Amino acid sequence: MTPVIIKYPFWRMTAENLRAVYACVNFREACAPREIEERSICIDGK
Repeated sequence: MTPVIIKYPFWRMTAENLRAVYACVNFREACAPREIEERSICIDGK
């Protein structure tokens, strides 16, 4: 609903910390930006 409040800070923290992994479980909208996609786990519940 509000990616600015929830997703964007986690994307930024993951991009800044090379040891971090971003995980997203969502309904039809599980995604990650290209900058961190290699260190992301996205589960899309359809």
